Amino acid sequence: YYYVKTVEFSAAGLASEGDGDGWGWNASLIHEQGAWGFGLAYRSQVDADIEGSSRILLGGSAGLVSPATAEIPLPWRAQAGVRYQATDQLAVEFDITRTGWSSFDTLVINNGFGGVTSTNNWKDANAYRLGGTYMLTPQTQLRFGYTYDKTPQPRGFFSARIPDNDRHLFSVGLGHDLGNGLSIEGGYMYVQFEDYTHASTAIGLEPNGTLLYNGEYESSVHLFGVGLAKQF
Repeated sequence: YYYVKTVEFSAAGLASEGDGDGWGWNASLIHEQGAWGFGLAYRSQVDADIEGSSRILLGGSAGLVSPATAEIPLPWRAQAGVRYQATDQLAVEFDITRTGWSSFDTLVINNGFGGVTSTNNWKDANAYRLGGTYMLTPQTQLRFGYTYDKTPQPRGFFSARIPDNDRHLFSVGLGHDLGNGLSIEGGYMYVQFEDYTHASTAIGLEPNGTLLYNGEYESSVHLFGVGLAKQF
């Protein structure tokens, strides 16, 4: 079950926002053979039904509000990986993930102002992940990883709304067994997007409906996570 807390979508002279939810499913399989482990995982696409409002920002009708609805696709994801237990303490893993971003090709917002259609034309994209674990003690595990994530966004459909580009992800984490089937998990990830310079001579609107914003785009993200796990 997915709950989409906030969706904000701005187009020329119009701002839309809302929230919603949707259902999906996932399945996975793992096989171990000696020091080797092989895994497959699949997470289904989820079409989240969004309800909210659209508000006119410019002109004589500025301030008018209309109910709005949309369907936001959260893409499917397929992953395959191999793990090797190099020593009693050290294990390494390599994964390939394919994400079905082509479901994000068009977004449609229905409202009383004629609606908004955003043509994104995204493509399915791959991510390549290399990770490892090291047992500091029989109860404590150190984790580290690197990912190269390809952008699904074609250059001809670049948007300041989602200024995406190929990215590099670096992560570290720690897991500690508390006993009685309980463990605590923590991690940190730094995401560095490759810089991108957008220079377009087109007049009017971008293909996806946003105004032209030529310039240099630099992005980075810091992610933190803490969890408590129980095994039965």
